[in-house]
Amino acid sequence: MKRHLGLIAVLVVIFVAGVGFFNDVPEKLAVIEQTDQLVSQHKLTKFKNVAVNAKTVRYLEALPEKARVSDLSDAQGGNSDMSYYVAQLGDRTAGVVVEKQMPFVWKVKTVSVW
Repeated sequence: MKRHLGLIAVLVVIFVAGVGFFNDVPEKLAVIEQTDQLVSQHKLTKFKNVAVNAKTVRYLEALPEKARVSDLSDAQGGNSDMSYYVAQLGDRTAGVVVEKQMPFVWKVKTVSVW
Protein backbone atom coordinates (compact mmCIF):
# COMPACT_ATOMS: atom_id res chain seq x y z
CA MET A 1 0.00 0.00 0.00
CA LYS A 2 2.81 2.43 0.90
CA ARG A 3 4.45 1.59 -2.38
CA HIS A 4 1.34 2.63 -4.33
CA LEU A 5 1.05 5.91 -2.41
CA GLY A 6 4.69 6.69 -3.18
CA LEU A 7 4.13 5.97 -6.86
CA ILE A 8 1.03 8.16 -6.91
CA ALA A 9 2.94 10.98 -5.19
CA VAL A 10 5.73 10.79 -7.77
CA LEU A 11 3.22 10.84 -10.63
CA VAL A 12 1.47 13.89 -9.17
CA VAL A 13 4.79 15.74 -8.84
CA ILE A 14 5.70 14.89 -12.44
CA PHE A 15 2.27 16.03 -13.66
CA VAL A 16 2.42 19.34 -11.78
CA ALA A 17 5.96 20.01 -13.03
CA GLY A 18 4.88 19.18 -16.59
CA VAL A 19 1.90 21.51 -16.45
CA GLY A 20 4.12 24.33 -15.20
CA PHE A 21 6.77 23.65 -17.83
CA PHE A 22 4.37 23.50 -20.78
CA ASN A 23 1.99 26.19 -19.53
CA ASP A 24 2.71 28.74 -22.28
CA VAL A 25 2.86 26.34 -25.23
CA PRO A 26 -0.54 27.38 -26.70
CA GLU A 27 0.47 31.05 -26.58
CA LYS A 28 3.84 30.43 -28.22
CA LEU A 29 2.22 28.36 -30.96
CA ALA A 30 -0.25 31.18 -31.60
CA VAL A 31 2.56 33.73 -31.88
CA ILE A 32 4.55 31.59 -34.31
CA GLU A 33 1.71 30.30 -36.48
CA GLN A 34 -0.35 33.47 -36.69
CA THR A 35 2.57 35.84 -37.24
CA ASP A 36 4.04 33.57 -39.92
CA GLN A 37 0.61 33.35 -41.56
CA LEU A 38 0.20 37.13 -41.39
CA VAL A 39 3.50 37.66 -43.20
CA SER A 40 2.92 34.93 -45.79
CA GLN A 41 -0.57 36.22 -46.71
CA HIS A 42 0.91 39.71 -47.16
CA LYS A 43 -2.36 41.68 -46.94
CA LEU A 44 -2.20 45.36 -46.05
CA THR A 45 -5.55 45.33 -44.22
CA LYS A 46 -4.34 42.56 -41.89
CA PHE A 47 -1.08 44.42 -41.26
CA LYS A 48 -3.04 47.53 -40.31
CA ASN A 49 -5.27 45.51 -37.96
CA VAL A 50 -2.39 44.27 -35.81
CA ALA A 51 0.41 46.82 -36.27
CA VAL A 52 0.77 49.37 -33.48
CA ASN A 53 2.09 52.11 -35.79
CA ALA A 54 2.78 53.03 -39.42
CA LYS A 55 6.46 52.07 -39.10
CA THR A 56 5.44 48.49 -38.29
CA VAL A 57 2.99 48.39 -41.21
CA ARG A 58 5.73 49.53 -43.61
CA TYR A 59 8.16 46.96 -42.22
CA LEU A 60 5.62 44.11 -42.52
CA GLU A 61 4.87 45.16 -46.10
CA ALA A 62 8.58 45.08 -46.97
CA LEU A 63 9.16 41.64 -45.47
CA PRO A 64 9.47 38.77 -47.94
CA GLU A 65 6.54 36.36 -47.77
CA LYS A 66 8.88 33.59 -46.67
CA ALA A 67 10.05 35.47 -43.53
CA ARG A 68 9.37 33.57 -40.32
CA VAL A 69 9.39 34.21 -36.58
CA SER A 70 12.56 33.07 -34.84
CA ASP A 71 14.17 33.33 -31.41
CA LEU A 72 10.83 33.52 -29.60
CA SER A 73 11.20 34.49 -25.94
CA ASP A 74 9.24 33.21 -23.00
CA ALA A 75 6.36 35.43 -21.90
CA GLN A 76 7.77 38.84 -20.93
CA GLY A 77 4.67 39.98 -19.09
CA GLY A 78 0.93 39.96 -19.11
CA ASN A 79 -1.85 38.31 -17.17
CA SER A 80 -4.21 35.36 -17.54
CA ASP A 81 -5.88 36.92 -20.60
CA MET A 82 -2.90 38.51 -22.41
CA SER A 83 0.80 37.78 -22.82
CA TYR A 84 3.68 39.70 -24.36
CA TYR A 85 6.46 37.98 -26.33
CA VAL A 86 9.58 39.19 -28.08
CA ALA A 87 10.83 37.52 -31.26
CA GLN A 88 13.03 38.07 -34.26
CA LEU A 89 11.02 38.88 -37.39
CA GLY A 90 13.22 39.25 -40.42
CA ASP A 91 16.18 41.37 -39.35
CA ARG A 92 14.36 43.24 -36.58
CA THR A 93 13.04 42.55 -33.11
CA ALA A 94 9.28 42.43 -32.74
CA GLY A 95 6.99 42.57 -29.75
CA VAL A 96 3.84 40.46 -30.07
CA VAL A 97 0.83 40.59 -27.75
CA VAL A 98 -1.52 37.61 -27.74
CA GLU A 99 -4.99 37.63 -26.23
CA LYS A 100 -6.91 34.65 -24.88
CA GLN A 101 -10.06 33.90 -26.89
CA MET A 102 -11.05 30.65 -25.14
CA PRO A 103 -9.16 28.20 -22.95
CA PHE A 104 -6.06 27.15 -24.93
CA VAL A 105 -7.03 29.41 -27.87
CA TRP A 106 -4.95 32.57 -28.32
CA LYS A 107 -4.99 35.26 -31.00
CA VAL A 108 -2.33 37.78 -31.98
CA LYS A 109 -3.63 41.18 -30.95
CA THR A 110 -0.74 43.51 -31.79
CA VAL A 111 2.70 43.46 -33.39
CA SER A 112 5.30 46.18 -33.02
CA VAL A 113 8.71 46.28 -34.64
CA TRP A 114 11.69 48.28 -33.46
